[in-house]
Amino acid sequence: MKPDTEKVLSILASHENDPSNLIAILQDVQAEYNYLSEANLTLIADTLGLSVSKVYSVATFYENFSLEAKGKHIVKVCAGTACHVRKSGPIYDAIYEYLGLHGKKKTSDDGLFTLETVACLGACGLAPVMTVDGEVHAKMDPERAIELLETIRKEEVQRLMQAEIPADGSAYLDLARDIFLFSYLSAGINFKDIATLRYCDMDEERIYYARHKTSKEMTCHLSEQSKAIIGKYAKSDHADEDYIFPILDRRIHKTEQQIYDRVRKVLKHVNKALHEWSRLLGLKIELTTYVARHTFATVLKRSGVNIAIISESLGHSDLSTTQIYLDSFENSQIDAAMQNLL
Repeated sequence: MKPDTEKVLSILASHENDPSNLIAILQDVQAEYNYLSEANLTLIADTLGLSVSKVYSVATFYENFSLEAKGKHIVKVCAGTACHVRKSGPIYDAIYEYLGLHGKKKTSDDGLFTLETVACLGACGLAPVMTVDGEVHAKMDPERAIELLETIRKEEVQRLMQAEIPADGSAYLDLARDIFLFSYLSAGINFKDIATLRYCDMDEERIYYARHKTSKEMTCHLSEQSKAIIGKYAKSDHADEDYIFPILDRRIHKTEQQIYDRVRKVLKHVNKALHEWSRLLGLKIELTTYVARHTFATVLKRSGVNIAIISESLGHSDLSTTQIYLDSFENSQIDAAMQNLL
């Protein structure tokens, strides 16, 4: 991680660049970033005139300091005697699996959650207990714990939906958000398939298309939010063969090469704008069109679709095999799962 030099220097200045305030400085920097990066520790050492080894020795001595990047939300499951007896272990295991963790990995791939245990939260009468960002949740079980995290994940999507576009933001911010949300709300449809959607590929309730990567015929229910996104770009005089989104123009992009070049160019701008959204919303992960597909797959898994399928879904390891499995689901199964997206 590159240091946010201005922010870290501001924290140092607030402590008068005094080496005797090192612990307080480290606390403030960790509060800002959720951990102490190598780059920030080096910057602190250089500014205070201390050796890097000295700063590291302090950062590693106290358990409250972390040298590993943490997620936006810190989840702690109590492992104290009362909670253990009342089966806090299965709660931890369920969250561990839900977040896709393995080995010593503690933070989810999307940078949203970090899972930890704590010896005792001092709420034994409410056991089993867990906290999210310091807020205590009592008498939990695995199902309630996952529901809580899923609610938080959906709130992140809601934040993106409701965020105001800054006056000095890039020209692609609005389109990038719409593409991300349309993919998330429409079964993880990828960018090229969105770009090539035409009005003849939809009716009042569904879209129909063939995936470019697999040629498989796909269909997806249109939520009210998806319809609203389409409505933003609809022209009253559009022809059935016109593209829905302002990415391709059938009068300009006629050859396969022209379509390929245009899709690739706009995708680059869209992902750059999604990175800007990540910064504006303070997200730990860089939003991309792929993240929209991954987020949809995560919610689908929690909605009861076969875990063995969804855990490998949407091109994570073997796209063609996964797609064959996904094609075996009835539309009603996918439609029902999509009711849980927001």
